[in-house]
Order: sequence, then structure tokens, then C-alpha cells
Amino acid sequence: MLLTARAFRLFLPIFIILMQSPLSYSTKGSAISPLQVLVRYGKDELLKKDESGSERRFLLLLAKAVLFPGNSAAEILSPTIASPFSASTVWDHGLELAFARADDVKLSISQPEILVAASWCFFVGSLLTLLLRRVHVLLMFGIALLCATLFAEGLMPTIQFTLCVAAVMLEMIYRTAQQRQVSQTDLHAATAPTMAESGNDAPNGGATTSDRKCKGD
Repeated sequence: MLLTARAFRLFLPIFIILMQSPLSYSTKGSAISPLQVLVRYGKDELLKKDESGSERRFLLLLAKAVLFPGNSAAEILSPTIASPFSASTVWDHGLELAFARADDVKLSISQPEILVAASWCFFVGSLLTLLLRRVHVLLMFGIALLCATLFAEGLMPTIQFTLCVAAVMLEMIYRTAQQRQVSQTDLHAATAPTMAESGNDAPNGGATTSDRKCKGD
């Protein structure tokens, strides 16, 4: 049960990001999702490469793969390009779907560079957290930057963002308690032989003192 709960806490941040769940809403009503923000501000980088360039093909493939889970969920709930749902169509139009949902984020945030940095740290930190099975510092930095952005812009976090922060905090508490327990166990194991030796030396020491007193008398 504890393993299942911990796996859920570690998996929740990257799941929320891959599903492109909104962590907040801008003043214009657009959803703020880390992946959509990164794709929106990386649009020029994705489109400026030569069509035959291997770097561009790899970048497009990576972007489509990361965006596919969220795009698929969005198309299933609210079809825009294919009805019934078609996975191949969603894959082919992955960037267009992300661009359409994040098109006005740039116009509604006064400090977009902080939002981009927060989104990047949030995404990479969530991935490293799952791979390393511990909360990575990049995830904490991304949460802090995103909280600062929301506060500066006067925006409210969504329930998804609140759940993500709660999962991270609970995992840090669990990790700290586990490390404290291990430290106490190691300390007890290290001091046990010393205490045993002290107990064995006490009778000999007592006998020696008595002998000295008898000799003194």
C-alpha cells in the first residue's frame, strides 16, 4: 500500500504535465499548461529548421511524442480534427493542436520568460523525479517559479496544480522521515557494540577497585 501511494506521488506531476492539464488560467481565459507554453514559445525554433534537416525531424518527433497523450485526451473529450477519434490524425497534427490551445498565452502574461523557465523546470524536474524516484530540485524550482508567476499576475492555481504540489510535499515528508529512521537505525547499530563492551568491562573494573581497597586496608 505504501509503495502504491509513493508511486502515485512520484507519477502524478509528470502525468499532469503530459496530459496538458491546466495549472492556471490567464486573464483572457486561456489554460496555462507547461507543455503548451514550451511548444508555443518554441514554435519558431521548430519551424525555422530546414525541412530535410535531421535535427528538425528529431525535434518534431520528440515534440509530437510528448504532446500525444494530452492531445489524444483532448480529442477524445472534445473532437476538433477527427471524429471518431483517430490516433494517426492526432499524431500528424500534434503541433497544430498544441499551438491552437496555447496561442494566446503569450499575449496575457507580462513576464513570459519566467513562465517559460518555470514550465521547463516543471517538466524536466517531473521527469527526473520519476526516473530517480525522489523529488528533484528542478521540480521544486519550477513550482516556486510558477507560484511566483501566478502571484505576480494575480492568477489562481487549479486543483491539478494544488494536487501536484501536495504530492511533492508529501513525498518530501516521507523521504525525510525515511532518512531519519535509517539514520537512527545506523546510530543504534553503531553504538550497540560500544555499549556491550562497556557492560562487559564493568564487573572487571569493579573487582579491581575492591581489590585496591582491601590492599589499602
